[in-house]
Amino acid sequence: MNIRQLLTIACLTIVMSATNTEKANADNVFKQVDDQGHITFTDNPTANSESSEVKLAPINTQPALVRPSALPETPTDAVEVPYTMSRITQPGSNSTVTPGQRTITVQISLKPDLQDGHLVKLYHNGHLYGTPSSSTSYSLSNLIRGLHQVRAEIIGEDGKKKASTQTVNFHVKRYRPKS
Repeated sequence: MNIRQLLTIACLTIVMSATNTEKANADNVFKQVDDQGHITFTDNPTANSESSEVKLAPINTQPALVRPSALPETPTDAVEVPYTMSRITQPGSNSTVTPGQRTITVQISLKPDLQDGHLVKLYHNGHLYGTPSSSTSYSLSNLIRGLHQVRAEIIGEDGKKKASTQTVNFHVKRYRPKS
């Protein structure tokens, strides 16, 4: 069966399913081929062309799914689990940012993962970097040469510090062209 025949059957099936289902199931479908080889599907074959009945598979139906009326509510007083580990995994302590690298990633690792409602405050050179967020990955860009320090604090919904990381030092190296 070629693609044209498959498309014709698919179109016929769509048209039949869009019409009255009882009528479509009650009538027979015929495939006709005319003198030029054109194929036509019909429910009313003509006597002057070659036709054969097409056996269609039964219509596949499935009952509608029943949706639950409401999702169970999560308790609002969820137990807060203390962080057993909080550290900066990137950049490495005393690492050097190579010349030409304009952006570095600061990656924070927590155990357990950052909890709902908690935010991370990132400090760069002693100053808050951006606003507290629920991300544990930050990008620092346009760094000047020299020593840099990063650290992070995890803040709970109540605004209290829940955990803090170590301070990580890294160096940005100055570009020196070869003479």
